[in-house]
Amino acid sequence: GYFSFSHGFKSGGYSDQTGSAPLTDPMGNLLPASARQYEPEEADSFEVGLKLDFWDNRARLNMAAFFVDYTDMQRAAIVTQGILQETIVFNAAEVPAYGLEVEGSFAFSEKWTGRFNLGYIDAEYDDFKLDLDLDGTPDLDLSGRDVTRTPEVQFGADLTYDTELRIGGRLRAQASIYYQDENTFYYAAEPLLPDGGRQFDTKIEEYTLFDAFVTYTGSNEKWYVSVFGKNLTDEIYHNASQYVGGLWTFSTYSPPRTYGVEFGISL
Repeated sequence: GYFSFSHGFKSGGYSDQTGSAPLTDPMGNLLPASARQYEPEEADSFEVGLKLDFWDNRARLNMAAFFVDYTDMQRAAIVTQGILQETIVFNAAEVPAYGLEVEGSFAFSEKWTGRFNLGYIDAEYDDFKLDLDLDGTPDLDLSGRDVTRTPEVQFGADLTYDTELRIGGRLRAQASIYYQDENTFYYAAEPLLPDGGRQFDTKIEEYTLFDAFVTYTGSNEKWYVSVFGKNLTDEIYHNASQYVGGLWTFSTYSPPRTYGVEFGISL
């Protein structure tokens, strides 16, 4: 068992797009590009965990619970002045994040091994206000909303068969599953709908992937050949989706079902 505390930071810097929209103070005075700096992001992390080996070391279970307190979190946002736009990094958010991680393995025999991992996190913006027109008054309040690109639940498991063959060489086969919960990818700087919804925010839908491979490695371990399949159920899901103000929503998809043969050699 263990307990740990750590303090970390992400360095401050300067927004790298400084040639489009002018930056002004609340009185309308033009500020130099050097004023587009942002401060470090800091985090205090607490973790308590337990690592177990049992059943004659055939089974392993690792568990950890954590709390991370982010201050001055750096968030990039598109700001506008007139028809001009640029991306600026703000120290805009305070985020408390709670989570749990569990992973384990079990050797059913000398040839069969199963593994799994589970992650849960609850991360919301405790305070997140943005001044998107640079007039000195926040005009977008995302306080209380989920942190972007942070799925609440992730889960993975695999089953592996590994054996030496009488004819020489080694055969290794594995089947795996991976699940990721729905999560918000991007918050748009657009007004709320009458019901309080946000029609231009984008999400990554939940998805489940099944992969498998069979690999034969020669007896001298100098070469191998592998047959593999990824996303075997041909799951269709986004890996990115972002609203481009007033124009469109730009989205990309992950690869469909993919399979093939791979050959490798070690010199």
